[in-house]
Amino acid sequence: MKIGIVTFHHTTNYGATLQTYALWKSLSRQGHAVEIIDYQPTAAVKYYLKEFLPGRPVLSNLQKAWKMSAFLRSQMRLGAKTCYTREQLKRRHGQYDAVICGSDQIWCIDAFRGYDPSFFLDFVDGRTTRKISYAASAGYTRTLGERQGAIRDLLADFWALSVRDANTAGLVERECGFTSTHVLDPTFLVDYGEFLAQPTAGNYLLIYKMGPMSRPEEQSILALAKVRGLKIVSVGFEHRIADQNLIGAGPVEWINGFAGARFVFTDTFHGTIFSIIFRKPFYTFISKNKAAKIGDLLHNLGLAERMIDAQSEPVVDFGDLDYTAVNPRLEERIAGSKAFLRQALTSARPILLPRPHPAAVLYRPALG
Repeated sequence: MKIGIVTFHHTTNYGATLQTYALWKSLSRQGHAVEIIDYQPTAAVKYYLKEFLPGRPVLSNLQKAWKMSAFLRSQMRLGAKTCYTREQLKRRHGQYDAVICGSDQIWCIDAFRGYDPSFFLDFVDGRTTRKISYAASAGYTRTLGERQGAIRDLLADFWALSVRDANTAGLVERECGFTSTHVLDPTFLVDYGEFLAQPTAGNYLLIYKMGPMSRPEEQSILALAKVRGLKIVSVGFEHRIADQNLIGAGPVEWINGFAGARFVFTDTFHGTIFSIIFRKPFYTFISKNKAAKIGDLLHNLGLAERMIDAQSEPVVDFGDLDYTAVNPRLEERIAGSKAFLRQALTSARPILLPRPHPAAVLYRPALG
């Protein structure tokens, strides 16, 4: 089957790049011919250029951008033509047996990208091509507002719907009238052994945090580093408390940073995920905009205690994290997520279901 993926791939965000890779890799391993549809909306391209403005670490950001682009082009198949407008994108609808949108916050209509029907696959002809969402997220969007009717009509043409968090599942159910399968982010579905350097273990604490730190955050990190005798390394962003700042790191260096760390502090969704993938003790600083997606993941895996308020008192518990109870939960959800993809691509009829009535269901558990 020939499959196209539309997602947020043209960025210097490690999570966005690696979720693109992971979904591509997972589908390719099933024997499909998969490519990333190279949709780069002009407004988004302009937004990302701010990383190269005066006052930013321009050289390091250029280095990071080059490595991201090189990873994208060397590790997955990218569409031959770049589409900068929705009109250009619409000319491509007949090229695939299935088009998958996701993952990432492609349905967050309150973010800088706004509402873009392309990420609801309006350019795909549902009569000839399966429309599927995989781990789509509405991020911090709480209501579809005036876009509700248009989005409902677009989702009605899908073959199968899956989302990665309860907030998105609730929106799809309450405002569009459909149930969706709750799946894991695709970064959980593949192995990263081919990218790991030897040896992987290091005597350092890793920081992956976007933006400045609060004083309690700094105190937590400094205290743990002192207690354990660890060097502090920050990847992707500069922080004054770090002994080493790897701002220009590429995806492979970023992966190895997590694999070798003794402990991780992060405030991101994918920083949390890769801490779990490599079974690292970690804490995630929670902000309002990220509470839903990170909290949803950690609650489902029984790791809610690893979330800490970014403005609260410093952490005092620096114990290791026992993954014994987490592993079976995670394996079950990985199996269910893979099962959704297989069923969505092989089922003889659509598996999109209307919302049960009158019962109110938050989300339909993953298959498997």
